[in-house]
Amino acid sequence: MTVANPTSHSAAPTSSRITSRSYTRPHRPRPIGLANGVGRVLSRIGIRASLTERSIVAAARRSTGLHFFGGREFQEPLRRLLAAVEEEAHLNPVGRFAVRQVLVRNLANRLRIDALLDRHPEILDIPVEAPVFIVGLQRTGTTLMQRMLANDPGLRALSSWEAVNPVPLVPLNEKKLAPGAPDPRIRIAEVAEKLIRYVAPDFFAVHPV
Repeated sequence: MTVANPTSHSAAPTSSRITSRSYTRPHRPRPIGLANGVGRVLSRIGIRASLTERSIVAAARRSTGLHFFGGREFQEPLRRLLAAVEEEAHLNPVGRFAVRQVLVRNLANRLRIDALLDRHPEILDIPVEAPVFIVGLQRTGTTLMQRMLANDPGLRALSSWEAVNPVPLVPLNEKKLAPGAPDPRIRIAEVAEKLIRYVAPDFFAVHPV
């Protein structure tokens, strides 16, 4: 399978390469390999991305300026996940850092959701009529089905940028976006896509986002 350069708009791609089929040694850009090498050296002296509950919760609070989670139901599942990551995942240093960032972002989203609902509890009274949930195992066409339904002008589909950050980044900020200004969450999602495309180019060959 040949993957064209996603930034090229010409009829003939400026660059292409064969998608890796080595699942134990997937293609990675050289800087990522170097970062993993440096990370392994640092880990030998105890310097690595922290995956403790305390560290991740503290980072989420720092990133949002919020502290109230509205409940502690997430703690036990988080502890189980962190234990599994430490004991089973065998992550390289870059992967370990990436997992930490995802967990911090998810907890930050929880903080923002709780803060937003605390300020505007009427949100929960807004009816959602006839929601459609698409579920299934990987590689069974769920993304294709979602995209087909999203083309229906009568439906409101979830965008990737909303899935990454489902609530405004600063829910207590009274400042409004200028008329016509794009939501900053869109730019964050675009940067995330570019990062994934760079770190794991093979990913988009099997699952375009």
